Amino acid sequence: ILHMLRERLGDESFFKGVRAYFEKYKFDVVETDDFRKELEAASGLGLEGFFDQWCMRPGCPNISVKAVYDTASRTLTLSADQTQKIDERTPAFAVATPVVVKTGEGMKTFDWSWRTKSDTLELKLDGPPEWVAFDPRLATLKTLKQDMPVEWMRALAKDGPTTASRRQAVQFLRCNATPDTVAVLEAIATDPAARRRLRQECVDAIADFQCDAGRAALARMMEKPTELPRVHASLCSAVTQLGDKPKAIAWLART
Repeated sequence: ILHMLRERLGDESFFKGVRAYFEKYKFDVVETDDFRKELEAASGLGLEGFFDQWCMRPGCPNISVKAVYDTASRTLTLSADQTQKIDERTPAFAVATPVVVKTGEGMKTFDWSWRTKSDTLELKLDGPPEWVAFDPRLATLKTLKQDMPVEWMRALAKDGPTTASRRQAVQFLRCNATPDTVAVLEAIATDPAARRRLRQECVDAIADFQCDAGRAALARMMEKPTELPRVHASLCSAVTQLGDKPKAIAWLART
């Protein structure tokens, strides 16, 4: 919730409000509304609806999004649905789900805020997308199911705009046990510049595939020990999961 507020208000207003809140109420008893009022004073925005939805109401939206690109019209169409129970007592959430699209001309960010069960966003692009990142900075708390071309998701896993978007892409790729996907996951898992948790998830995904390409990738990774202990542990666990416990033990002893 704090992260969503920071995304909504921007760093300057958010931290101005936080500092004012601590200064005004230090060593005192407070309520959530006291925090809300300080953020409103700092930003000039009304936040009662936000706090009612995210602090007083249970649950979060379950969002399913599909992306389709039309080459003739150069139009990217995104269709999103909130799939959780929606009725008079639990209406659809008001959500902010920005979209970042990378084409040959670079990256562009498109704002997308909606408060209905379903919504559609049409974007005119200068060329076909290399990848599409849905809510890459996690502006909305949610569960997410994505339906996008696997080529986009491989590219997003490799060089998405945020670690969160790259992790979402890796989760998507867990259902695509192909040599091309294994190659992408291996490249990320062995990239020293990638975040540790992202690298671990790539190793885990390769192991879960239980395929020949995955076994070969794990064998290559074992020949070049990683510098991060937790990635190291994930690789050892993956090799053990594939039924080669002696090799994993010998590798640990060697490294």
